[in-house]
Amino acid sequence: MKKSIREYRLYLATREVINFFYIKRTARKNKNTPTWQSFGLRVDWVGRIFTVLNLRKEDVGEEEIVRRTRLLEMLSPINKYLKTLDLHEIMFPAIEKKTDRSYLIVYSPLFKEFTVLYFLRIMFILGILITCLIKISTILSGLSWVWNVLF
Repeated sequence: MKKSIREYRLYLATREVINFFYIKRTARKNKNTPTWQSFGLRVDWVGRIFTVLNLRKEDVGEEEIVRRTRLLEMLSPINKYLKTLDLHEIMFPAIEKKTDRSYLIVYSPLFKEFTVLYFLRIMFILGILITCLIKISTILSGLSWVWNVLF
């Protein structure tokens, strides 16, 4: 069965890099808007969008599941806003508890295929190809010498 272009890893990794730059551009363009600032959203240099959510004092004594539910209710408007910016499919939220009342919410770019090892492997392959192109005359003369010696 023949693969479509969307199933190849190089294409998927390239899409993830394009999505990363889209996130950075969108965050830079919208970080001064009133809606962005009303949610208290901030962006770091890596392109992660983060904010801190504080629970009400009444919710502090509740069980962890109830607090998580309240937190998800508070996240709903932020998620809807990110959906209007078309960031909802290429970012995922991570929730980190800081104190009893405050939680750090970090929306990070979703990288499945583009990893450091994959990047290094592509750079290695490109380096070998460029070296071969530069040294092609030496390689061809070496192959012709081997051909003449063998035959």
